Amino acid sequence: MISVLWRGERLRSAEHCTLADAGGGHRLSGTVLLPVGASPGWVAYRVDADDRWRTRAVELAWSDGAATRRRSIVADGDGRWTVDGVAAPALDGCVDVDLGFSPCTNTLPIRRLVPAAGEVARIRAAWVRFPEFTVEAGAQSYERLGEARWAYRSGAFAAALTVAPSGLVIDYEGVWTAVAGPSPAHAAAGAPLPGPLPGPLPGGP
Repeated sequence: MISVLWRGERLRSAEHCTLADAGGGHRLSGTVLLPVGASPGWVAYRVDADDRWRTRAVELAWSDGAATRRRSIVADGDGRWTVDGVAAPALDGCVDVDLGFSPCTNTLPIRRLVPAAGEVARIRAAWVRFPEFTVEAGAQSYERLGEARWAYRSGAFAAALTVAPSGLVIDYEGVWTAVAGPSPAHAAAGAPLPGPLPGPLPGGP
């Protein structure tokens, strides 16, 4: 099990995230403290992926201090999705979920994709918007710049990512920074970033 604490610059957030093995696959779970509108709020999430790092289930709960809401997203791993039990054909072809309030889900395509340095991998992701919590498909790309560096693009947005060997984000240019957890020095030293694992991560609950 690996944990990280992120500070969010744009969302004024603090987040604790854990990456662990679960049920033959992988699980990202965490809590984000941040303003929701003008109120103090929080978001709790759990993202389950299979052994190929494809999103299979997402559970969300969030509150603006007045009410707590929930959202359940399920994927079959082959590009078909449901949101709160209702088929979502607009998401057909998506393999990854992208939580708009967290850098945690960048780990999924980073672990699943294995482009060589300088190559670009293009995906469709089920993007959970914040603060709306609506889900829509979006085209994204990941260019591998080196062992620990990636260029992420979505529409007109672009950012450089620095990641730990686990695939967890250390620095998401101008948006999120790890303040505790995976070592930036480890990534800067050129430790290799592994590709998809043949099985679950060792350890964990």
